Amino acid sequence: TENNVDLNRNWLDHTQPHPENPLYEQVHTLLCPKRIDEKAVRRLLNEGARLIAKHGQWALEDAISRGQYSHPDGFHYGGASLEWSTSTLKSIVKHDLASARQVAFVDWHTGPVGDGELIFLNFSPPRSVGRTQAEQWWGRDTLNAAHVDQLWGSKRPTRNGILFWGIEEALSTHATFAGAVVEFRSSSPKSNAADALRVSMLERWLRFEGGLDAPEAASYLAEIREDYAPNRESFRET
Repeated sequence: TENNVDLNRNWLDHTQPHPENPLYEQVHTLLCPKRIDEKAVRRLLNEGARLIAKHGQWALEDAISRGQYSHPDGFHYGGASLEWSTSTLKSIVKHDLASARQVAFVDWHTGPVGDGELIFLNFSPPRSVGRTQAEQWWGRDTLNAAHVDQLWGSKRPTRNGILFWGIEEALSTHATFAGAVVEFRSSSPKSNAADALRVSMLERWLRFEGGLDAPEAASYLAEIREDYAPNRESFRET
């Protein structure tokens, strides 16, 4: 959002203590350099390797992706309160869907490595009405965690404050709810962790460091666009 808040980390009770993410503190400065140059990349790779050796690769990946509530200028910041967008969506759900009995939900994304193949992420409890309905729509194997991890290339991060759960809870007293986050695989293969994190680092750099008037801005924006909505034929033909 305009406040650097990830809406899929924001829908929770901000009067309660936020979920902790202590390992993010150790990686924040690596992800948020003043300049994205060779020196910053080397530092990210070297210090990242040290953290992986100490904590394990999955722990580091999870710390980066799960969301954090301590660094407003950082990755996947969940905010200090409900964003206007979250509050507005919550109000729409409460009023416009007050008489609904069945609600379907799709949250479209792009970004994982691939050529347009779809990844379906369902967050309803196993054997629940919502999960069963989603399996009928897209297939049990499609929603299977092992299949999702294989397509994604790693385990999915810990979740907090996602829109899916927020809407599901808001409707829980009067409607069944089923759906998924649907990811279009769009990104080109990455050679290392710095490459995998580069687009997110560019987005953050444009917001907090260089701005859209910086000499690098045009090329950075083109790189970001190519990662999320590529022009390559192999993606557009899928």
